[in-house]
Amino acid sequence: MKYLYYKQYQFHKWVGTDSQPEIPSFIFLSIIQAFYLNELLFLINCFVIPIELGILENIGLFTATVFINHFYLYRKRDKIFSHYIRESKSRSIIGFMFLFLFIACSLALMPFLIHFYGFWK
Repeated sequence: MKYLYYKQYQFHKWVGTDSQPEIPSFIFLSIIQAFYLNELLFLINCFVIPIELGILENIGLFTATVFINHFYLYRKRDKIFSHYIRESKSRSIIGFMFLFLFIACSLALMPFLIHFYGFWK
């Protein structure tokens, strides 16, 4: 996750829409992680035991994700950025491809998540 956070930071810095690109990078990565946690619950529901979350539980899950990422990524951002700043050009390109693949998979799984919570019934 540290590397994805760094790549998100680089992308937001490259786009230049914000003077502090670490904040939208942190929030966007938290949203994607919350989607993945909901997909994990979807798979558990399909194959193991039935679990259904309401809107309040999803808000709590997202809040917990943001809280954990705040201490794990955002507070240590300078250390993370200084660690990955020396990466080679080829590794940087592979990192961006991995980042966009990560985002594309999240967006591709979103309809299953929406269907799981019954918005399309």
